[in-house]
Amino acid sequence: MKLKIALLLTIISLFSLPAVSSQAITEWTTGPYGNNENRSQILEIPGATDLTVTVVGVTEARYDFINIYDQNGSPIQRYDGNINAQFEVKGSRITAQLTSDGSITAAGVTVTIKKSQKSNYISRSVLLGNSTPYVLVDNNWIKMDFMTLCSSNATLRIQNKITNP
Repeated sequence: MKLKIALLLTIISLFSLPAVSSQAITEWTTGPYGNNENRSQILEIPGATDLTVTVVGVTEARYDFINIYDQNGSPIQRYDGNINAQFEVKGSRITAQLTSDGSITAAGVTVTIKKSQKSNYISRSVLLGNSTPYVLVDNNWIKMDFMTLCSSNATLRIQNKITNP
């Protein structure tokens, strides 16, 4: 009786190459701003597929705004007044923009991005056997050999399955 051994690797954590001790964080602080200002800053984490954006601070309510745009330049959020917000956005980059009117000003805001926990998530199992293994990372199939998979910073759960022919 011949035994077939199939090694099933289930990817259960984040995939990242090379290993990094902590997530990259990018921040923009407007500081106290003046009248009739219009300034912006691009915030980016190369390689990220999803970002967590945090906006905290104060602008003149109804007249001075913080606009957030996605990596394609499409508007996704607009804030004014007392701001304490957090949201997720697809992509590796946003643009934050401050615009003020011609009168009252405020202390300003801080916009922070960090790589989302779901960024670069491997979402499918890999069957190693006679075929070349592939993994699905953020809806993109990536060809992986066993050594590449083991040298990645992914956390793996290995299940051994023994079956009879």
